[in-house]
Amino acid sequence: MAYRGRGGRGQPSSASLSRVIPGSLHTFRTCAHNICMVSDFFYPNMGGVESHIYQLSQCLIERGHKVIIVTHAYGNRKGIRYLTNGLKVYYLPLKVMYNQSTATTLFHSLPLLRYIFVRERVTIIHSHSSFSAMAHDALFHAKTMGLQTVFTDHSLFGFADVSSVLTNKLLTVSLCDTNHIICVSYTSKENTVLRAALNPEIVSVIPNAVDPTDFTPDPFRRHDSIITIVVVSRLVYRKGTDLLSGIIPELCQKYPDLKFIIGGEGPKRIILEEVRERYQLHDRVRLLGALEHKDVRNVLVQGHIFLNTSLTEAFCMAIVEAASCGLQVVSTRVGGIPEVLPENLIILCEPSVKSLCEGLEKAIFQLKSGALPPPENIHNIVKTFYTWRNVAERTEKVYDRVAGEAVLPMDKRLDRLISHCGPVTGYIFALLAVFNFLFLIFLRWNILCFNHGIASSIVPLFPDPNKPVFFTSLELLYCWADRSPLHEAAAQGRLLALKTLIAQGVNVNLVTINRVSSLHEACLGGHVACAKALLENGAHVNGVTVHGATPLFNACCSGSAACVNVLLEFGAKAQLEVHLASPIHEAVKRGNRECMEILLANNVNIDQEVPHLGTPLYAACTYQRLDCVKKLLELGANVNHGQWLDTPLHAAAKQNSVEIIHLLIDYGANLKCKNAQGQSALDLAAPKSSVEQALLLREGPPALSQLCRLCVRKCLGRNCHKTIHKLYLPDPLEKFLLYQ
Repeated sequence: MAYRGRGGRGQPSSASLSRVIPGSLHTFRTCAHNICMVSDFFYPNMGGVESHIYQLSQCLIERGHKVIIVTHAYGNRKGIRYLTNGLKVYYLPLKVMYNQSTATTLFHSLPLLRYIFVRERVTIIHSHSSFSAMAHDALFHAKTMGLQTVFTDHSLFGFADVSSVLTNKLLTVSLCDTNHIICVSYTSKENTVLRAALNPEIVSVIPNAVDPTDFTPDPFRRHDSIITIVVVSRLVYRKGTDLLSGIIPELCQKYPDLKFIIGGEGPKRIILEEVRERYQLHDRVRLLGALEHKDVRNVLVQGHIFLNTSLTEAFCMAIVEAASCGLQVVSTRVGGIPEVLPENLIILCEPSVKSLCEGLEKAIFQLKSGALPPPENIHNIVKTFYTWRNVAERTEKVYDRVAGEAVLPMDKRLDRLISHCGPVTGYIFALLAVFNFLFLIFLRWNILCFNHGIASSIVPLFPDPNKPVFFTSLELLYCWADRSPLHEAAAQGRLLALKTLIAQGVNVNLVTINRVSSLHEACLGGHVACAKALLENGAHVNGVTVHGATPLFNACCSGSAACVNVLLEFGAKAQLEVHLASPIHEAVKRGNRECMEILLANNVNIDQEVPHLGTPLYAACTYQRLDCVKKLLELGANVNHGQWLDTPLHAAAKQNSVEIIHLLIDYGANLKCKNAQGQSALDLAAPKSSVEQALLLREGPPALSQLCRLCVRKCLGRNCHKTIHKLYLPDPLEKFLLYQ
């Protein structure tokens, strides 16, 4: 919400703030990144890529980064949608060509993608899936715009057939000048390095993951008198649907107590329907159709065995989800699947009907003989293997590394294309890159004229009364096209330049495409003198950007208490509507305690709940801001009010913060409160962790002195920290009541 580009042809602001050790992914993160995930495959479409993008984005947001997602429209789902935690998704009106992948002419997507990259101040483009035309378009345009690029390959390809040769050549063009590539398994890395002729040093392996809390076993949901085999997959050729059609009649004939539950949709569904009709298996083969991700667990827990028949797979998330639900996994031995689970949790087979039937029979025998481990034991093993927080942390290191790398200038990019992609393909795409650059220049010029006009774009940049220097429209082409010189002066804290521009009649309330004013920029940079000059000349103190951010929000983001005070003096609203970005929550998130105290002194509701952040106390616990937690509790924040049914204690348990847990309990936190999933803070604590020990230690009844203290504070109300001083109590007792 409080993000901006730095303009010019240099590196974005985040690029200069990350130090990288050569040859390593160990970096020192000093700033947040503005990340744009791009792929044709996203919700409501279901699959491993879609789940990967969503879960990774959520964890990156949790770690303080700004993340948006760009995909194509799905039916009536067009425009901008917001998902959990304010995750912003652009559904673009682009034509789908085949299998949910958009048609591409390379240039048609540039105006839309450029507008989004500029509007959102994106610094890193992260594309997903070799099958996605939009992902490759975004990489191509991002390099033209001078943005850092990352690509994640989720699939494996061959080398012999015509389609593989063409796809591999396209991948070579797309990745030859990409900053970094991520693969989901070591097999996938070898495959991608060979296909695209890449330097292995710029390719990292970061596996997929599963949220173990979403996939827990429930043995009571399945019938032990019947053996149930579950299949959850797209019903397409490469997922082995033809193999499945051969397995079903053979095993159903051999085992009368066997049934299949099949979830998923695709062009090969007709084959399974024909098998079910031909062998009269309507009561033993259930075809559920397309499943939403939230329904997958409810299907998995009904089964005993999970079957995966994929013919090619870089990393199969479905088998991890199934194992997390306690199912015995039987899978084809292809791609990166052997790397995913240990041998005792998976039976690997060759991709043939005979081998898979043998593997399933082995699993059925183990099930009937009681040789399989209990579902709960399998879940406890799997939940330690792959976690999205670990994936996000490792991906963050990749971002930190690429942020410190230079984007190839146009001349070197053309040389790379020609030398790396061959004489024919290289020259063709080098020519396309030149056309793309010229089209980008035209778009910048066109928007510049629309927003400012050629005449009005010539204004002094450096105020020298004797020798003025002018900022021409040609120079503006290399800045964010919709930012005026007044924005630049405010963002960089150049007070003299700013006052000169104002004196020349520049409108102080000029806004960018996404409604960012110069006052927003000054407050985000913590430039109090610039902010005051703008306010004195009529700047709107409560101006709102398209993201709902006000200048006060930006001041809290930068941690400038001086800016906060100035804004409040000029009438800034400290308490905003729920749909707008909350200044106090931003101050708490970033640990800016002084800004938080100023807002509370100006009658901001200390227990204001924002849908995606909860109350300020809940946000402080989530982001482990101990100072803010202490101060909020001292000032009377409700210790049991968090985010809907989640309490601050739940947040502290999730973050493994023992000190905050002790503090919350001292102030009367209820250990027995349960969230929407029926879990207490103790249920969320990692087994045998210091958090679990702290919660168990405090689980019993509190001491009488503690009960008395809580009772007295409750009787005195929220302002007890002020009232206690007026009771003329002995110093030891007063300090005890004030937790001093």
